[in-house]
Amino acid sequence: MRKFITYISLFGILCVISICIVLSSADGYSDPYYLRFTTPKQNSLIIGTSKAAQGLNPDVINKTLNSNLYNYSFDISKSPFGPAYLESINRKLDKKKKNGIFIVTVDC
Repeated sequence: MRKFITYISLFGILCVISICIVLSSADGYSDPYYLRFTTPKQNSLIIGTSKAAQGLNPDVINKTLNSNLYNYSFDISKSPFGPAYLESINRKLDKKKKNGIFIVTVDC
């Protein structure tokens, strides 16, 4: 019985250590959409589906246009065009600033 309790205790400790390692690796880049919701409000946005999310690099556009675009695109299953996405965009926009640049991508 003592051997069984020792093995169960070691197994439990190993499981706890494994879970701690997995949870400590959550750095904001584990989920590709986490940073889109946790960053501050933005003045200029790229809005659209997964083609915009993966295909438009705001760093390249910002260098060319001398702007501060932020990619706020999602794939169609996470946030389809509609009232929920519009409400999310309104929460992300900084209403105090004017003259923002917006790129809207629409595909079928």
